[in-house]
Amino acid sequence: MPNKPRNVLGLQRDLPPGEMQALLQAGMPVDEVTMRDLALQRGLAVRDALIADGLAHERLFLAAPQLRAPDAGGAAWVPKASLTLGTR
Repeated sequence: MPNKPRNVLGLQRDLPPGEMQALLQAGMPVDEVTMRDLALQRGLAVRDALIADGLAHERLFLAAPQLRAPDAGGAAWVPKASLTLGTR
C-alpha cells in the first residue's frame, strides 16, 4: 500500500484495526458493477449449497441483485442476503 504511514526508519508501521480498515476502504473504490457481481456470486453460492443439500433445483429461483445506495443520513451500504421461501 503506497499510502500506508511509515515510521522514522521508512518502514510501514502497524496501524490499529479501525485505522487500517479506513485506509483499505479508501484505497479500494468499489463500483456498482463490482457490487452487482459479488451479489450474484453470493446468490449462486447459496443456490448451489441448497442443491447440494438435496433441494430440487427446479424449485429454486435466483432473482436479480438489488443494490441500494447509502442512506441520505450517511449510513454506509452493508452487504446482506435475504432468502424468501414460498409455496404454490
